[in-house]
Amino acid sequence: MPSKIFSVSVIQCTDSSHADKIADLLRKSFPHRLVGVNADKPSPVSVGGMVQAESPAAIQAALLPELGNAKCFCGEMSFLGTSGILSAMPPDSVQFEPQVK
Repeated sequence: MPSKIFSVSVIQCTDSSHADKIADLLRKSFPHRLVGVNADKPSPVSVGGMVQAESPAAIQAALLPELGNAKCFCGEMSFLGTSGILSAMPPDSVQFEPQVK
C-alpha cells in the first residue's frame, strides 16, 4: 500500500475534456480523495485532489500520457494527530476511495 499522501494540482489544462482525462488517470492510478475538475472559469481549467502514492515521480509518471502542456504540482501532506504530533498518515476520519478499475 502506498505510504504517503500528496496534494495534487494540475493547472493549464487545455479544456474540460483534457482535465477530465487527467482526473480519471489519477482515480485509476491511485487511492484518492476529492479528485475533481475546476472549470468555473472558461480558461484555464485545473484538476485537484489528494492521492496516496509512493512519490511525486510516481504521480508524474502516471499522468505523463495525458499531461500535454498542463503542469502538475505535488506536495507531500502531513496531518496533526490528536497527540499534537505531525504524522504522514491521515486520521481515520479522512477516507480514501480505492483505485477505479
